[in-house]
Amino acid sequence: MNILRNMTNNNSIFTLRISANSITIAQPGNPPSGETVMGKGVAAALLVRQALDHPLLTQATNVRVMVDTPVLLLPQGEHDEEEQGILFDYTFSAHQHDTKLTTVIDDMQCVAVWPLKHEVKGAIDNRFAHAQYMPAALPVWRTLHHHARSSKEHRLYVYGHDQKIDVLCFMHNRIRFSNTFSAEHAHDALYYILYVWRQLAMHDERDQLWLYGTLPHEEWLLPRLRHHLPQVQMLARDEGLRHPQWADMASLPIDIITLLDQD
Repeated sequence: MNILRNMTNNNSIFTLRISANSITIAQPGNPPSGETVMGKGVAAALLVRQALDHPLLTQATNVRVMVDTPVLLLPQGEHDEEEQGILFDYTFSAHQHDTKLTTVIDDMQCVAVWPLKHEVKGAIDNRFAHAQYMPAALPVWRTLHHHARSSKEHRLYVYGHDQKIDVLCFMHNRIRFSNTFSAEHAHDALYYILYVWRQLAMHDERDQLWLYGTLPHEEWLLPRLRHHLPQVQMLARDEGLRHPQWADMASLPIDIITLLDQD
């Protein structure tokens, strides 16, 4: 089980962000910097090996690995590790042959269960003895969780990234709802958001919908959401950052920026 610990104040610790078609390498610093290795259609393990050969990583003694992947969130302490893997495979059948990792998220009182291909983890572990793994969205979830605690109003959050939307709701310091939907098509994104709003019995006039990140089809989606729901607001990209100037860095995704800012 992976219990996240701080790996700060060490300029040789780099961050890798793995998504379906690319890997971003982030170098620590003030400001941080980064480069992205593209690989659409390339096998994940081959793409990782290409990234590990990148000149930036010649200085690295260890890495944190952020993976954009399906995540199952379970209440903390209610399932053992074997049950967690079984529950994940039941929910996400396409990942039955992948390694299952678990990340304890104490501040949200839950455990994240998520998959990583054996070959990808093996390639990284062969290079770095103490690599630390986490779901890529976790730093942003923490930002949204903190924002939700600042108000007594019920809030539904939509975080856009990688042509997907994470839809989250918090209650009593815990995650009440979390799911990820493909947002390749604008009408689908609108349907999913409104469906969750109704499913959670959110109040149209009183409750709030907050949007964050790189929202697919934003210009089309925003006015249509506001047609259905009066309290739709955009969360500033620099929300919660101790270094707000980092938010405008085009070379790094907002989840990496948020993670480095939280160090």
